[in-house]
Order: sequence, then structure tokens, then C-alpha cells
Amino acid sequence: MQRRSVVALGLLALASCVPPQAPPPDYSGQPGAQPTECKMGSDGQQACGYHCMMGSDGHTACADTPNGRCAMGSDGRVTCTQLAGPAGAPPPGSPPPECRMGSDGQQYCGYNCRMGSNGRFYCASRPDGQCALNSDGTFACP
Repeated sequence: MQRRSVVALGLLALASCVPPQAPPPDYSGQPGAQPTECKMGSDGQQACGYHCMMGSDGHTACADTPNGRCAMGSDGRVTCTQLAGPAGAPPPGSPPPECRMGSDGQQYCGYNCRMGSNGRFYCASRPDGQCALNSDGTFACP
């Protein structure tokens, strides 16, 4: 019984050391790639990645690839592209993603962005992704 308690406490200690967010992918081995950065927001939360920005709301956000983008909405919130996904970085020579502000005041970032009837932009997470119109006026994007 005592041995199980020690093992359980050891596992609990290990679990408490796991960072809450996985680090961004490292593309530093790619030609022309820039290093990742980490920035602390005034809210005390740190974000790591590329092109990090702090919004007027005090929260910092970063793109997950070197060719990603960040933009601030009218509400002071920063939104950044999250393009790597399970497949990794977008192919070399891909066009840069775009950030568009919807009529709702929010920024949406990605590729081939389309505005829904609700005033929100919908963007694909990869350069070859196309968004499909849903019957309710929104879009589904890969």
C-alpha cells in the first residue's frame, strides 16, 4: 500500500510539471525561418510562437508558423493564425494567410476567407482549403 502511494504521488508531481500549452512547432531548420518568441501579456499569461501581439485586453497571442499572421479586433482581442495542424507547416511558396475583420468586430485569420450572412469571416487553415457555403449562410472550412 505504501509503494502505491509513493508511485501515485510521483505521477501527480510529474503531471503538475506539464506545461498547459504545447510549444509551437520549430521551423528554425527551414531556410529563412525566424525563431519563435514568447511574450507575456499584462494578464500574466505567456504566449509563444511567431508575430506575437498583445491586445488592449492584455492577452497575448502568437501565430504557430513563421508565415502566420496576427491582427487585433475592434474589441482589443488579438487573433492569430493556427496553420500547422497535424500536417505541419504550409508548403513552401504558399501565399501568406490573411486576417479579415467581420462586421461583428472580430478578426478571423487564415486562407480564402469568406464572409457569412452573420457578419463573421470563415477562413481555411491551409492555402489549398476552400470554404463551402452552408444552408444557414455560414461557411465550413477545412
